Amino acid sequence: MDKLRISEKNRINTRIRELESFTRFNSNSISRLRGSNGNIEFNRAKIAKMKTENETFSNEIKELQERLVDLASGKIDAELKRQRREDTLIERKKTTEKRQKKMGEMADKKNQHAVSKDYWDRTIKASREHRYNERSAKRGYDYVLRVQRTLPQYIRANLSNMPNNKGYIWRGVHYYGLKDPEGEKANTIMFENSKGQLYIHEWSHDFLTYTKKVKKDKRGRAETLFIETFRKDIGGRRVSISKIKPPPPKQRRSVSRNHSRRRKMTPAEARRRSRGRGANAAGNNIERPRNNGVSKNKRKGSAKARRKKPRNNGVTKNKRKPRETKPPDRGMHRTLPAWMTRKKDQNNNK
Repeated sequence: MDKLRISEKNRINTRIRELESFTRFNSNSISRLRGSNGNIEFNRAKIAKMKTENETFSNEIKELQERLVDLASGKIDAELKRQRREDTLIERKKTTEKRQKKMGEMADKKNQHAVSKDYWDRTIKASREHRYNERSAKRGYDYVLRVQRTLPQYIRANLSNMPNNKGYIWRGVHYYGLKDPEGEKANTIMFENSKGQLYIHEWSHDFLTYTKKVKKDKRGRAETLFIETFRKDIGGRRVSISKIKPPPPKQRRSVSRNHSRRRKMTPAEARRRSRGRGANAAGNNIERPRNNGVSKNKRKGSAKARRKKPRNNGVTKNKRKPRETKPPDRGMHRTLPAWMTRKKDQNNNK
């Protein structure tokens, strides 16, 4: 409480000194204006105004002096406490507002920094993408020129007779026909030869349905690998919805009218049929002998007897007759030794 009284006393004394200085200043001004010979009406009005201010100042000084007396007696202690509470609330409110304002400024500064950084990153990314697209376009154009040199002659000839909605895919490059397309809503069909197989790529007229087929040989049918469906988003880009692989087509078995379906032969029946056991050997379950009527024991005995017989028809190795050789033909040319040939050539030269 003493601190409040001292603070209030200092404030009152400071205010009294200020009012006394204002009063002296006005009194000096009034004295100067009375001795002036200038605009008299203006001076009179100014003097009257300053006198009114001095009266107000003197009344306020009297009130402040009375307040000093009340302060010393303790009459205004409650007022000082209430005033202190109000001042505290006002200061807290101002501090909160100032802090919120500072936090808002910091948040704005942070957002501005984020926006600036985002703009800078997007600028760098756009320039990088631009350089990449330029390099990619140049590289792609060079690749197209290289592929153009290797384009087969039959593709060049076929393209001149094909409509604009058909063409070939050669080493990843699409070549379209030179004639007008077949109707306004005609499908786009591209052919691609890869590893001995013909792939057929077909797009609908709005490019929202894609079908891929393969033809493994020239006379065979084209087999559908998959069908993919797309939709367009807000930006106009295609987004895949579904990719369906159709089931393989059922193979039809041609059955002759004169012959009924036969069951599959077992390996034993197939062996008997290949060995000429009759046309109906595969259709019945009759076991036929495989040794032409010779029993197992007789066959074994005969083989044993054959193994006992000598291979040289009873003739031993020493008594074997010498091998007959034909006498040489005297009329045939015989090769002479080298020395005889040289001697013969010398005699002929003489």
